[in-house]
Amino acid sequence: MTVCLWRLSTDSGWQTGQTVQLDEEDLNGDGSDWLFDQLIDWSAEPKADHYRRYFDLPADPDHAALHAIMEGAPITADLVHRLNPHIDLAIVTEEAAISGIPVSF
Repeated sequence: MTVCLWRLSTDSGWQTGQTVQLDEEDLNGDGSDWLFDQLIDWSAEPKADHYRRYFDLPADPDHAALHAIMEGAPITADLVHRLNPHIDLAIVTEEAAISGIPVSF
């Protein structure tokens, strides 16, 4: 997600780009709830639901494993396989290194 707001010293208010059209079920006021929900609600349940829908998973990922990772626990092979038993651990290691996330396997 990318958001861009700006305000020049001569502006009387914040400026934005072109408005994005949201589906009716996503509308809540100005759409900011929809836009920022994943950033504001830092708990495993909504994240699991989002990942299940986004990646078209048959069921929610393991909430306890997801919560442990969200809390900064070192990523272990067990945690990874509880979220995705088919993932290549080399890919996880590479992505974690890019993000600066500690791995322990």
